[in-house]
Amino acid sequence: MQKFRIAREIVLGIAFIFLLSGFSPPSPANIINVPARDEAFTFVVIGDNRPGGRGDKVTQPPIFYRAINEINLLDPDFVVILGDLVWGYTADKNLISRMWDGFDAAVAKFKVPYFLVLGNHDVSNATMQQVYLERYGDRFPQFYSFDYKGYHFIILDSDYPWEQRNNKSITGKQLAWLKKDLVRHQGAKKTFVFLHKPLWSNSRSNWLKEVHPLLAKYGVDTVFAGHAHLYTKDPTRDGVRYLVSGGGGAGMSESEFTGSFFHYLMITVRGDKISTAVVRTGYIENEEIVNEALLKKVRALLSPLQPLRLRLEKGATRLPQQLEIVIANPFQEKISGSLVWEIPPGSPWQVPETRVEISVEPGQKQRLVLPTPPGSSLTNIEALNPLPVGIWNLSVGGRTLWKERRAAVIIDQWPYTKVKTALKQALSINGAKKIVAGPKVSALLQIPQKNTSAWPIAEVLSWRFPRGSRWAISPASQTVTLAPGEKKKVTFKVSFTGTPEEIFPLPKMDSVVLMEGKKILQSSARLPIEAKKYFSQVTRVAEAIRVQAGPKLDGKLNDPAWKKSSVVANFLLPNANGSTNYPTEVRLVYDNKNLYLSFRCLEPNLPGLVTEVKERDGPIWRDDSIEIFLDTNLDKKTYYHLAINADAVIYDGWGQDRSWNGTYLAQAGREAGAWTLEVAIPWKTIGITSPKTGMKMGLELARTRAQNPREKTLWSPTFGGFHTPSRFGVLILK
Repeated sequence: MQKFRIAREIVLGIAFIFLLSGFSPPSPANIINVPARDEAFTFVVIGDNRPGGRGDKVTQPPIFYRAINEINLLDPDFVVILGDLVWGYTADKNLISRMWDGFDAAVAKFKVPYFLVLGNHDVSNATMQQVYLERYGDRFPQFYSFDYKGYHFIILDSDYPWEQRNNKSITGKQLAWLKKDLVRHQGAKKTFVFLHKPLWSNSRSNWLKEVHPLLAKYGVDTVFAGHAHLYTKDPTRDGVRYLVSGGGGAGMSESEFTGSFFHYLMITVRGDKISTAVVRTGYIENEEIVNEALLKKVRALLSPLQPLRLRLEKGATRLPQQLEIVIANPFQEKISGSLVWEIPPGSPWQVPETRVEISVEPGQKQRLVLPTPPGSSLTNIEALNPLPVGIWNLSVGGRTLWKERRAAVIIDQWPYTKVKTALKQALSINGAKKIVAGPKVSALLQIPQKNTSAWPIAEVLSWRFPRGSRWAISPASQTVTLAPGEKKKVTFKVSFTGTPEEIFPLPKMDSVVLMEGKKILQSSARLPIEAKKYFSQVTRVAEAIRVQAGPKLDGKLNDPAWKKSSVVANFLLPNANGSTNYPTEVRLVYDNKNLYLSFRCLEPNLPGLVTEVKERDGPIWRDDSIEIFLDTNLDKKTYYHLAINADAVIYDGWGQDRSWNGTYLAQAGREAGAWTLEVAIPWKTIGITSPKTGMKMGLELARTRAQNPREKTLWSPTFGGFHTPSRFGVLILK
């Protein structure tokens, strides 16, 4: 008898401390104590790793090498290999030695101790027995036992002696030794038995009559066997568990459902508790299985494959004849799979093959092509719709990378878009010299135009005039043709006669650019003017009408009091270089207690209103909002400032002093195509004890449209920021 004692201890008492308060020193409440558990150890059982009977009988199966790598990651205390270690079945001593060399090459990869159990493939004649005992007899006799941490482990040879292996029993010398060993170690915490063949399932064996009673008598916990290339848990008898594990690498012949899959067993021993985990080989991975280096390669591989871009070369005037897809394999394993084209009904696209097989060896490339429809044109890209969709199924070394991943075909118009962007800038009205506004204007507007594209273009320029406009422009429309790179100046005669208030709204010029007969650009712009000098002569005046009873504030603007007031409108851009695209209408009335203002802010996209500020004195001007400025001293220096958003949240201040607060009432509402606001400002809040007819004060009204296109407008242009009291208009109490 040989006894193996392994001086190998694993300390499992690990304290887990969670710092729940950042980097601050933990208080006792921040420490979680994990209850201590009994000391545990683990061992692995793996069986039937031998090579197959055909072809190479020396080299161990790759799946066994894989299992060894996984077992090393799991780091058990030791491993028991349940026999059929080599192919065997030969009297050729040289060949037998080579088979064991192949086995040694594999198990040399173990980073933990291992123990051998003999199987029928390992010793089946005198030569094989001689070779085995010469190589391993000192370490692993044909039957032996060892202790570990107070637990006892017994290794049996189910074919001993080989001359009588067909008797399928444990008899003679081995049975006598087993009896003595069980008696000698009956004080062990637990006992485990290992052999190759599951003799308990053979009716010709003496196992159930002679061996099992011994095991039950001496408290054996589990018996492990291999031989059958599968996993199964046989019935427990008299407290003795019976497990069959033969999934180490030899060929599988039965169904996976009934246990035929490559595997090994991970046994955890913790006091009296024995836990068995069946681990499928191939499912335990090193922590480096997915790391940044791998993900970088994956991104490089997949980014060109989703979406599938039809790219245009710089300066291209036509679409490419085909979409080329390149699959470059950066991995050490083969990429395989398929690309299936999905062509929508009515699409002009056609594919030579609906399904394309993918097979790319490491370091190699595969090119796929999708022809573009005949006659495709950059200026008629819409005719290519609907576009195809590719459906990818890709795997690397048999592992799924993409499954049913849809990748739309996209026409990358960026080079063409850059052409259009540059063309739009080159054809802009911004290059024209501004018309200087005055009581009487007669001037030439010269608009420089340049074709920066590689195509001949035609541009149609036409003017639109607001109702009642005092402006005249001739001709009302012109068509200009430009060869690639050609420059021209387009001239219009501009005239105006009127007061500063009649300058606005301005005429607008519409521009339509045609390329190959197709419209590629459309834009509009106001007549460029310089109005500051002329408009600064004007002081805008608004009137507030006295009412007996102030309006009811409900956001509906239908109170009779509002009908007594005239409308204040015609809001302008701050520099007076244009009028608003989103009109605002204001009415003002007053009584002895309050000044009242109503706002109707026209808005075509009410769902898009921005009302993010919810607290008093927040940055209201970032929202859709109105602002009221009152210079009650008419000193053009000091003023009260009130801002209210479309949800009636208020900000107020004295000049730009945000700490000052007053008292107000405000109610917001919505109506078709507009948001509304009603405001009551107590006279006492703005330092007026008794409002009198004829009283004057500085007034500015402003509006911010926060959604795109964003717009800020003023009633009285300041030619700068909103807080410019010297440019406020005048409010007169009537």
